[in-house]
Amino acid sequence: MWPFTRKNEMEESASSKFFDFLNSTFGALKTSQDQMQNWVIYLNNKDFQHENRLQNIELHLSTIPKSDSELKQFIYQQSRYNQYLVNQISELNDKMNKFELKEPRKESKDNIKERLIKKITKNSKDYVKSTVLALVKKYDRISASQLREIVVDEQGLCSKSSFYRILEEIEKNDEIQVVKEGKEKSYLSKILRRA
Repeated sequence: MWPFTRKNEMEESASSKFFDFLNSTFGALKTSQDQMQNWVIYLNNKDFQHENRLQNIELHLSTIPKSDSELKQFIYQQSRYNQYLVNQISELNDKMNKFELKEPRKESKDNIKERLIKKITKNSKDYVKSTVLALVKKYDRISASQLREIVVDEQGLCSKSSFYRILEEIEKNDEIQVVKEGKEKSYLSKILRRA
């Protein structure tokens, strides 16, 4: 029996190898098939995208005038539309002007006069001068650059050149002492320093 057993083992070994070979071959075929299917899907998507682009290009090309008469017609339509817009804007302006005439501001003359006086006073030289003096007295000691930042930059009471002319006048004031530290000047209040 020994020779038959060996023959059966050889047949089983050969059939096992054959089945392993078939499994690996079918696995490779399945992998190749999946890859091919992915490529087909990818190429179909690309084809769809190109079709859409071509349709968009054709649509844009169809709107371009092809002859002189079509071009003239296109320009004529555009100019009519532009004229329509100009007329609409003109009508709106007329309506706005009529509305403003019908609805005058209810602000009293006294209130307008008061605001003008405040504005003129606020920007006058004396007002700026008194503001600078008040700042020096408030802070006891303040540099010219700090004063300029408050009066010119923050509050916008005067221009930079006007500010420095006013500082020259303030330096002559008896209530103010000027201390020079290098290039920077500082202003001290004599009144607060005595107290």
